[in-house]
Amino acid sequence: MDNSQTTLGQILQLVSRCGVLAGTTALFLMGTLITFEILSRAIFGYSTLVAEEISAYLLVLLVFMGLGYTLRTDGFLRVEFLFNRFPVKVQLIVELISSVLSMLYIVLLAYQSWLFVYESFDFGYRSIMPSGIRLWIPHLVIPIGCSLMVIEFIGHISRLVHKIADNPGAGAIE
Repeated sequence: MDNSQTTLGQILQLVSRCGVLAGTTALFLMGTLITFEILSRAIFGYSTLVAEEISAYLLVLLVFMGLGYTLRTDGFLRVEFLFNRFPVKVQLIVELISSVLSMLYIVLLAYQSWLFVYESFDFGYRSIMPSGIRLWIPHLVIPIGCSLMVIEFIGHISRLVHKIADNPGAGAIE
């Protein structure tokens, strides 16, 4: 592997780690907010009125910021009972095809969600909840998370292409 591929891999890993850090922070904030809401209701009979809404936004952040890392660490669930019976090269080609198709879907989702964020910003959409948050802010999490996943897919597909090139034979069953 040449130096440019190593550098690209390091950049992709850094981007993935940033997503995990954002997701982990969201999880911590969500837990803290919910705990505060429970304690304030139980002890003071007072509600923040925004805990549920903000927790929902943080949950979306947690999910979408973790997508790239989940791909990088092969964390998505799969049904492999038939797939594992194929020769290694066939497995790699099937993985490549499914990754390209998945990436195309995520590109479309990212594009549409960027349009959605723009619409939320342009029309000045606000939450109907007491917070009155400008909705383009929490909506922004979806296209950013999808974009991070597309970047991770590029690295994943690149690694698959290299594996296929390095495995020219028909391969044996693993």
